[in-house]
Amino acid sequence: MDSFQLDIRTALLSLSEKGRLLFAAITCVHLYPNYENFVTAFGWGSPQVIQHAIDEIFLVLKEDSPCSVRQLQDLIDAVDLVIPDTEDFSDIACSQALDAGVAVLSTLEYIKTRDLESVVNVALCARDTVDMFIQVRDDFNSNDPSCESRIESDHLMLREKARQELLIKQLAILKLDAVSDGLINSLLPQLSIIE
Repeated sequence: MDSFQLDIRTALLSLSEKGRLLFAAITCVHLYPNYENFVTAFGWGSPQVIQHAIDEIFLVLKEDSPCSVRQLQDLIDAVDLVIPDTEDFSDIACSQALDAGVAVLSTLEYIKTRDLESVVNVALCARDTVDMFIQVRDDFNSNDPSCESRIESDHLMLREKARQELLIKQLAILKLDAVSDGLINSLLPQLSIIE
């Protein structure tokens, strides 16, 4: 377990269950364009399924009513079917789409189980997307001992970690009795996760 994983878990403990779910949902929206880009490039997948699942997650937040167990399982099964396998597609876009899909799956699992590790996994998906992008963009040799420190100090990694930290701080002080579209829109990141 790396230090980021420990730090994000500790930070997420400061949030209510609704705050954790909103953190995960916002992060899913942040990752979603990567899934769309993959589908456009490879003609495989279904952005509609992923978007529908994200819409349902926000509906749970806004209406403060959980999905039925059956509906939740149907969403999980549908999303699982449209997540690409990195063994079928060697391009980095597949890894980014995988991270986006797994983030949605983990968020649905959180609704089902309220297990903090599901939300930690969402944060890790976003971090891993940036990590892999930097490795490929800069053609890093994974055997290079300075590789990890160079990734950690890259502006995209610093920006993603700062985004997550700020979102958690915002959610910790907000009253989340009623989650509105206005609140959601105010929390959405303005910049894409990767350039």
